[in-house]
Amino acid sequence: LKPLIKIDAQVNFNQINLDLYQQIDSLQPWGIGNDFPVFWTPQVRVLQQRVVGKQHLKLTLMQLGQKPRLAAIAWRWGEYYPLPELIDVAYKLKQNVWQQQQTVQLELIGARAC
Repeated sequence: LKPLIKIDAQVNFNQINLDLYQQIDSLQPWGIGNDFPVFWTPQVRVLQQRVVGKQHLKLTLMQLGQKPRLAAIAWRWGEYYPLPELIDVAYKLKQNVWQQQQTVQLELIGARAC
């Protein structure tokens, strides 16, 4: 049996930006009765993927019919490498800061082949 993932909303990649992340982040604190929101996006193409730290996947994703390419991390998913080329994904939005640049990154919590 595989556990079900509770999805809060379907989101297209062209809707994901730093402003959306900040609006969601303002709903903290996360915990019992106020879970971190989980989003779902269908028909996502895996453009790049690699194993990092032996256990994790770092990916570049693009939703079919959309232009934005988004970075994603999948903790402890090394055993699933490589992922299929076309997937539906469930994820949390996370902020990534690198060299003083802020971007939104997806933290994958579920995927299935399309």
